[in-house]
Amino acid sequence: MTLSHADLAAIEAAMSIGGAETPPELRRTVPTVSGSDPGIGRLYAAALKNVFAVNTVRNEDGAFVRAGGGYPTPWTRDAAINSWSALSLLAPGLAEATLRAVIETGESGPLVAQDDQWWDQVIWILAAERHAAWTDDTEFARWAYRVGRNSLEQLEQYRDPQWGLYLGPAVMQDGVAGFPLPDGAQEIAPFVLEHSWSRSIMCLSTNVLYAAAHDSLAALAARIAAPGDDLVARADSLRRAIEEHLWTGDRYAYLRRTDGRTEQYQELLGLALLLECGGIDDDRVRTIVEGMQRTPAGLALVWPHFSRYSDERPGRHNVALWPMAMGQWAVAAALRGQAAAFTDTWHDLRRLVEGSGGDFYELYSAVDGSVDGGWQTGRQWDSEPHQTWSATAFLRMVHEGVFGLRVRDGELRLEPTLPTGVEHIELRGLRLASARLTITVSGAGNVVEQLSLDDVARDDPGAPIALADLRGDHTLRVRVRP
Repeated sequence: MTLSHADLAAIEAAMSIGGAETPPELRRTVPTVSGSDPGIGRLYAAALKNVFAVNTVRNEDGAFVRAGGGYPTPWTRDAAINSWSALSLLAPGLAEATLRAVIETGESGPLVAQDDQWWDQVIWILAAERHAAWTDDTEFARWAYRVGRNSLEQLEQYRDPQWGLYLGPAVMQDGVAGFPLPDGAQEIAPFVLEHSWSRSIMCLSTNVLYAAAHDSLAALAARIAAPGDDLVARADSLRRAIEEHLWTGDRYAYLRRTDGRTEQYQELLGLALLLECGGIDDDRVRTIVEGMQRTPAGLALVWPHFSRYSDERPGRHNVALWPMAMGQWAVAAALRGQAAAFTDTWHDLRRLVEGSGGDFYELYSAVDGSVDGGWQTGRQWDSEPHQTWSATAFLRMVHEGVFGLRVRDGELRLEPTLPTGVEHIELRGLRLASARLTITVSGAGNVVEQLSLDDVARDDPGAPIALADLRGDHTLRVRVRP
């Protein structure tokens, strides 16, 4: 895709929200990607257009990034995932505005908006901690810590005292099509909470998310010198419960019911979260990666089909391809050194988006990769166009997967993973702190053998680079090997 002048202006304006104090010479420019595979640059431009030209909303209350073409409001999990995946890096002012747009004031102060989808609200805490880490913003961290404390206290009511796990549906699974039905149950309504059994299940993704939220809140506490030891203890306790009640000896169950029965399905988001923030060792990571079951077009949200669905009538939240979940998996695999797993999903997701004309849809068919909203409650649903978290998933795969950007506490590391077919790639015009960077990666694989800053080779390519030492334009060149 070639961006028009209007697109470029809209993207630059959105990326500059909240940046009034930026020096004129470093005002945010639209980053570009180029290299040996020109298709990546086209998709990168299309993703930027999706997020910043199509889905950035301005109204009397300020600005935020909406959930997508069919979802005009800033839902909590979408706001969090989009900030986590791309906004905090590319447009920190807009990221903060989007994160603040889903906060309300309760009796104890600010907390995540309390809607009827409580189970994955805490993903906001992960996004807020990452935002503080990428921006090194202490005041935001102080506010986010208060929000996180109040929110976790409110949500503690959903932790089952017998199992030590949190009750409720899986992350992003608000439709009944995302779950196997108990004996004798029927799909009486699309919203999962219309089914009484959904309040007494304990899902892998949700519980890994809660453990990670406690970790993230502890990290925010450390940043502002606030109490956090109890948060670490609660995260550890929850991980022990996950291992005891959801690990079956050779795989993780999708969910456990409070009557003790488990459902042995492969949940992509739960496994992605385990790789990235589940505290599991490398042996367990390899077990998960080697055991992943693929469909013809990629990794499905939940596999295999529940008994009421099939290839001809796939469940909307079952054997369907959701780019957001695929992107989370791919980056988690790259973070854990699983280059082949990253490469597979990188190519899968590219084929999906290229096959839909460069538009980032909500979900696709696992059989042939076509745009397909899947089945639920006896009818086929739409797959919404311009889905924001599909685009930010791709952007995260580029930034944190291919280029391996790692930013924390004012320091930058580069740990790239070049997928097969990409021998050279360049990211130009990326703004970080007071620097505007050009980053080039060449070679093959994911082992950094050489890194130079402004053509001066660094003795230790894995050592962090202090962002405070970088002002103005700089070039980083990385060479990798298998």
